[in-house]
Amino acid sequence: MSEELKVEKIIEKMDLKILTPDIDVGSKVVMVPDINRPALQLAGFFDHFDNERVQIIGRVEAAYMKQIEMMMTKEKDMTAFVI
Repeated sequence: MSEELKVEKIIEKMDLKILTPDIDVGSKVVMVPDINRPALQLAGFFDHFDNERVQIIGRVEAAYMKQIEMMMTKEKDMTAFVI
């Protein structure tokens, strides 16, 4: 059985900046010890998408998002995004 880790603790430990203050990070927990770097999901393809994983946005993903001026929506419930 996996041990849960609060997203709030990750934010504190890594001195991260919250870009979505309207989301209550105190209620979010990481239950899956894996990460995901979304690729096709940025283009809207969510088949076989594991929303329990922490999503890591790297330079390539950020550049793509900037290029298409994609706006994040609340439609997909994800544990956490790290940019």
